Amino acid sequence: MLRVILPALMTIVAVSGLFAVSLGRVTALEGELSVTRAGKLLEAARLKEGLELETDDLLATGTLGRLEFTINAGGVAATCKLGSDSSLALDLSSLKKEQTTALELIGGSLTLKLTSVSGNSHLEIRTTEAIFSSRAGAFSLVCSLGGEWAVSASTGKVQCQVGNLAYQAEPGVVVVVSPNPPEARSFLVNVNTIESWNQSWTTAMASDIRNRALASFRFFASRYLQTSGQFQRAWNRWEREGRDLWGLWALQDTTGTQSSASLVVETKTMAGLLVPLRRLGTSLERDSFRLSQLRTLVQQGVLSEGLEVSEGYTLKEFYRQLDRDLPEAFKRQAMVRWMHKSYLQRTGGEFPAPVLVPGISRDSPFFH
Repeated sequence: MLRVILPALMTIVAVSGLFAVSLGRVTALEGELSVTRAGKLLEAARLKEGLELETDDLLATGTLGRLEFTINAGGVAATCKLGSDSSLALDLSSLKKEQTTALELIGGSLTLKLTSVSGNSHLEIRTTEAIFSSRAGAFSLVCSLGGEWAVSASTGKVQCQVGNLAYQAEPGVVVVVSPNPPEARSFLVNVNTIESWNQSWTTAMASDIRNRALASFRFFASRYLQTSGQFQRAWNRWEREGRDLWGLWALQDTTGTQSSASLVVETKTMAGLLVPLRRLGTSLERDSFRLSQLRTLVQQGVLSEGLEVSEGYTLKEFYRQLDRDLPEAFKRQAMVRWMHKSYLQRTGGEFPAPVLVPGISRDSPFFH
């Protein structure tokens, strides 16, 4: 399980004029929401229309929350609507004219309209189960309580990559991706009733999950426990080999200075530490999000707290441990995003820099 570590490094305040480059801005908001940037939650007073968004911002809404925003970077311009109980991170850079602009969708729902895409750029929505990509049109993604994703397009086409298989959502065809095992199915729908189809599908999935609640919970809990241990080992390695270097980078970032004398060695070292932290941290984040939502089934009495996750380990004990883990896990993932942001600034927007970590790029399935 995650060990509570509160190093002084985590209290460094990022006064990041070096990174204050807008990738988009908030255009409308209501209800409960949060934005995490450079390891810290932004103050509530800053959460208003016109707030500029930056690389690696984590956006989250509450039960009654709603957030609309634009993105305009790397040759991709789009308008986005994040639904209630939803969370995503911005994985894009202002340092590249062409790129894969990615939104790491952790859970919930997202509606998006691409207004322009130039050159070889394209947009990706990344989840644990699939990668959804497009260069034109408008589409939406909705995640059920059991972790199924439904993607529907009102205009244009959306490529859905599930493992080695590709599917395509377009007007009249909805693709549904299931998590266990990862697979996809296509459904023919009336183009004029896509919104009502999504609502009916969400309702049907909410009813269906009650019949397979324990199996679904055990799947996500098992994956969470495995990934948690792997992330802990990666974090321990970072503490041994990268903490001092990150302290130097954080100081340089706050003062707006950088040294190029040992940059190649520094970025190579940090890449080797950040790659597993990024991959495992995002997976851990998605599974903990799903498990937190499945907790409603415990509160409703669908699942008993006495049920065993594994031999001698009950559901009640699991959620007690999850409650202890999540605050520290949140801090660590916020730190990882801050380090990633700092890394991008030093490599012209490349992560990892291909010459430094051969065979691994930001588009690699290694990260999904």
